[in-house]
Amino acid sequence: MAESRVRIFVSSPADLDHERALVKDLITQLAAEYLPYFKLQSVLWEEEVLTAAQSFQAGLSRPSECEIVLVMLWTRLGTPLADDPYGGMTGTEWEFVDAVAASARANPPEVLVYKKTTPRLIDITDAEAARVAIADRERLDVFFRTHFFNPDGSFSRAFRQFENDRVLRELVQVQLRKLLNRRISAERGRRPGAGEWRDSPFRAQARYELRDEPVFVGRETETRELVACLDRVRGAGRGLVLISGPSGVGKSSLVRAGLLPRLVRPFLFAGITRTWTADRVMAWRTCSRRRSVI
Repeated sequence: MAESRVRIFVSSPADLDHERALVKDLITQLAAEYLPYFKLQSVLWEEEVLTAAQSFQAGLSRPSECEIVLVMLWTRLGTPLADDPYGGMTGTEWEFVDAVAASARANPPEVLVYKKTTPRLIDITDAEAARVAIADRERLDVFFRTHFFNPDGSFSRAFRQFENDRVLRELVQVQLRKLLNRRISAERGRRPGAGEWRDSPFRAQARYELRDEPVFVGRETETRELVACLDRVRGAGRGLVLISGPSGVGKSSLVRAGLLPRLVRPFLFAGITRTWTADRVMAWRTCSRRRSVI
């Protein structure tokens, strides 16, 4: 694909450190799955190289330069930055504003916002801590009223709420998959000849071929499972992946239009390149003549 990298900027104050680790773990899992299409990379401030030559925020990658920005909020917005050039905004607030301000350009980042609803306990015997917590909460409320609601109380932007790790993981996984799959579909549509498809996408009594990948849909789960099987075989050094089933269930189509297009993308497996696979397509055709076993 032309787009070789998708960076996901993760933004949140320090009260969501656990959730940041959860999201990083999820992105790592998705990165292995989407490697045939692009390199998926999480961008977190704790993994950036920060030197004493500049401020924390100045040393970070800008959210507006990433492809996806994921913002999580709970009880606070964070610590205010300098007035110049951040206008006194907190780091998380500035990162959100930087991302959405890029919406006027050709390829702006896609911004996902999640708000944690679980109550937070505050020790009211510590008057200063209670005062700070209330001030933080009021600033967070102002942020949401300013950026997500119209004056009449209607929504101006969308955000999702979660109460625990399970809900957050499900929300992030589902929404990231949709955004990533949308990018894959858009790339397919930009391929030469993609807009010139004239044939029916259905193949009555005929199998799909490598060239039919743009219209071969609905077997993504099985294709991912095949890639995982090959990965396990590769880890063992050598082995055999057997696909069996009655004649006509789509074994050849799954491999030809589902698996092979992923294998011709470089770097999915060590030693497999576009040229390597193209040179051996004829060998595959010879090996797949039997109709019930591949």
